[in-house]
Order: sequence, then C-alpha cells, then structure tokens
Amino acid sequence: MASAPPTATWLFRVFDAFNVKANAWILYPGVLRDGPAVKVGDAVELRGGKAPPRTATVRAVGSFASRSSNPDAMPLLIDLDPTDLPLIINAEVWLTPK
Repeated sequence: MASAPPTATWLFRVFDAFNVKANAWILYPGVLRDGPAVKVGDAVELRGGKAPPRTATVRAVGSFASRSSNPDAMPLLIDLDPTDLPLIINAEVWLTPK
C-alpha cells in the first residue's frame, strides 16, 4: 500500500522583510521556538494573494533574542527564486517537503 505524499507545513505570515543581497531576504517574525523545526537547505514557499507561490531555500535561521519584538520566533534568511511578481510582505511561509 502506497503512503500519502508529504504535505506542506505552515510556518508563519511575513510581517516584515529586509533585502540583503539580490534575491536574499530576511523574513520576520520567523519560526516559533516550539516548531516546526526548520534548517538550512530546507525548501519553503511564499504563498498568498493573486501571485503564484514563490519557491525559496533557507540559507540561515536566526537565534532567539530577548530584545526582539517576538523573542519566541527566529527570523529566516532565504534565497528566493527570481520573479517579476514580488510577493513578500503578508505572504504565508510554508515548509515544503523534498
């Protein structure tokens, strides 16, 4: 019997984003301390609005900082696939299976 294909997992909605180099972005608020676990190399999608989903690769995961606006979340640094249809702020970030 074949098992069901793995499904994507919702991580967070982007409140703010900073472009650091070409298609690299830091996304806030980030992944919650309680999970799900996200690591460098994981694939994510930004979804929402009328634009098609944008695929990205996690390049770094921030650390928990007591001075941040949400000390229970870790921001993500991602490399987004290039597109003419920007969709970052207010997008939903989904962890996609490989």
